[in-house]
Amino acid sequence: MLSPNAANIFSRLVDPLQLLKNYVSEFVDLKEDALDKQTFLNYILRYLYNCFNSTKSNLLTLLQRNTAAPGEIYRLSNDMTNEEISLINEFLLWDNDGKNALLFNIIVTSVEYCMLTTKQDTILSKKIFQGKRFFWDTNIIFRMAGVDKEERKFVTDSFIKKCYEVGIELCYTTETFYEIQQTLKWHTQQIQIFTQGNAPVNSSHINKLNPRGEISTFYEIYYKWTKMPSNSYSDFESFYKYLFRTIMETLSGIRMVSTDALQHLWSSENQRYTTLCESLRNYKNQKRPLRTPYFKSVQIDVKNVLYTLSQRNRNQATSLWNVNDFIVSADQLLIGWAEYEFT
Repeated sequence: MLSPNAANIFSRLVDPLQLLKNYVSEFVDLKEDALDKQTFLNYILRYLYNCFNSTKSNLLTLLQRNTAAPGEIYRLSNDMTNEEISLINEFLLWDNDGKNALLFNIIVTSVEYCMLTTKQDTILSKKIFQGKRFFWDTNIIFRMAGVDKEERKFVTDSFIKKCYEVGIELCYTTETFYEIQQTLKWHTQQIQIFTQGNAPVNSSHINKLNPRGEISTFYEIYYKWTKMPSNSYSDFESFYKYLFRTIMETLSGIRMVSTDALQHLWSSENQRYTTLCESLRNYKNQKRPLRTPYFKSVQIDVKNVLYTLSQRNRNQATSLWNVNDFIVSADQLLIGWAEYEFT
């Protein structure tokens, strides 16, 4: 049975077919010539069907947003006229962000389903994801290192494996690297304050004393670390080095990208930067009022967002189809804010 929160999320989801109908209706209304909406919707549905049931080049044509010559898209649909194909191309090239996002989601979800359920070669996947870069944020990197529960590490590892298979480049920024260092130092200091110079006790005993208390995953790691030979529970400097070494081993195959050349984007004089920081902090406060967000973390999130947007602009990503740079995060509040702020 779904939790109330999950049920609420699903209840607010809009049927993709209904969204497609809405965009078809809007597009037809813009046309001066008489065009039946249901007929044109059938054209689009048939086109999408053919993308996944004909040749790879048909699907790649859609993702690359190239205008196909008459008969080029519909190699397996001889009943389509040149006029109908021209109308479909018009719809695909229509400058509408909502329509583009919907088609992109339909295609990517369908490709993902095919990748998970069929044993096919990776040529199509590599074509689709060619040149893509995924920038990991701190919470995803901690999951990769096994800091945040083993089951989450398994899911993250599976995702990373798939990224490598299809040729996605995995990266993290120097801002994220700084946040990793600061986060590890902060957790180490908190454990030192919590233990007050005493040897740590098993978290199960703490839970018995305070069932509602939340035990830090870093405390669990610290407790296990102190049980290793030659480790002293009072040597917090060595514990920090152990954590840092664990993270760096995890990142050994991932490229760190410097953001030094773009420091002007988040200078104190940059109004957009300060406005976005306040917006994200307020959003998190509103959604989770009992947990005050660490403002330095908020700033780093915004810096990474601004950096990613700058790379998209530099690469002249004029549409969703040819966007190459993405942030990968498990922070649902950050994801929700980005959707609220930029769409």
